[in-house]
Amino acid sequence: MIWIITLIIVLLVLVGYFLFLHLEKIKDRDKDLIPDGIEEAAKEISKRIDAVAEEISEAIDAAKGKEKK
Repeated sequence: MIWIITLIIVLLVLVGYFLFLHLEKIKDRDKDLIPDGIEEAAKEISKRIDAVAEEISEAIDAAKGKEKK
C-alpha cells in the first residue's frame, strides 16, 4: 500500500515539474530538462573545487620545498 502512495507522490512531483517547465516558470534555455539555475550552480561549484584543488596542490608542493609555478 505504501508503494502506491509513494508512486502517486512521485508522479505528482514529475507532473508539476514538467508543467512548470512548459509554463516557463522554470527556465531551461538549452531544453535538456535541467533548470538553468542548477546548471549555473554546478559550474560555480566546479570552479570552486578546482580552485581549492590548486591551493592544496600548491600547499603540498610548498611542504615538500618545491618552488611556486
